[in-house]
Amino acid sequence: MLKYMLFMILFFSAQVMSSVTNWVDFELRNGKITLPVKIYGIDSVAIIDSTAQSNFIGVGFSTKHIDLFSKRGIVEIRDNRGERRVERFANVNVHIFDVDMPFKELTPINADGYDLVLGVPFFREHIVQIDYPKSRLRLISHASVDISKYSNIEMVSKREPLLSANTLLKNDPSLKVFKTELNGRSFWLTLDTTELNGIKILKDDASDLGIKMNPNEKTTIINSVKIGPFNLENVSVSLLDFGEDIMNSGKVTTGTRVEQSVESKGVIGFDILQHFIITLDFKNNYALLQVGE
Repeated sequence: MLKYMLFMILFFSAQVMSSVTNWVDFELRNGKITLPVKIYGIDSVAIIDSTAQSNFIGVGFSTKHIDLFSKRGIVEIRDNRGERRVERFANVNVHIFDVDMPFKELTPINADGYDLVLGVPFFREHIVQIDYPKSRLRLISHASVDISKYSNIEMVSKREPLLSANTLLKNDPSLKVFKTELNGRSFWLTLDTTELNGIKILKDDASDLGIKMNPNEKTTIINSVKIGPFNLENVSVSLLDFGEDIMNSGKVTTGTRVEQSVESKGVIGFDILQHFIITLDFKNNYALLQVGE
């Protein structure tokens, strides 16, 4: 506990040196983190999505204000509408966390009511601290603190199969996977800040945990879930049939060539994360969980 207290003191000292942003309040919409931003001075809404492999701009916003944008080449994307080619925008002026933060590249998509989607590249650019109990978050510079000294949960990259030979990003766009224990068995679960449920796994994997269920059951109770140093009891888990997409069907991936590595067995989302302050260093694969007030 003393280590975590010292970690928070480090953050306070760093903030004096302007290496930590102010806390920004966010709103939860069905488990999704949304916050106010300005795009070219226009009031807008952003969503934080740890499973989006790029940063995106809502096609409704970009179409309405197309004269404000500079174009930057074509990229292939894959979503629930299939594969297609879209034109990216360059050096987009965004005001967020009380600072001006230009985005070098944004790809237009149907953003389902959101104007800006902050994905894996955003998480890699900064250390992101999400205080779920107080509905607030802030950014920390990588130079200000070494998260490896405080990390208390194993987090690695989840590599995807070959999507396309066309590379969108120079930096690794992989999703992140937490090591957890379900009923004492090790499970790697993909971190999803847009997922309302706590845990989603396949029924076949649930049966391997010794859980008896009816074929038509969509949820079950797991006696124990260990995440980092914390143990949760009697946790509700959503069950999917084999062949169902364990990620949300509306997810968008970008054309990026990556190789398979750690296999994710499911998803961990809001119903678990809501109890914690989570500090994420996607760039270096470190994470810290703390119990919120």
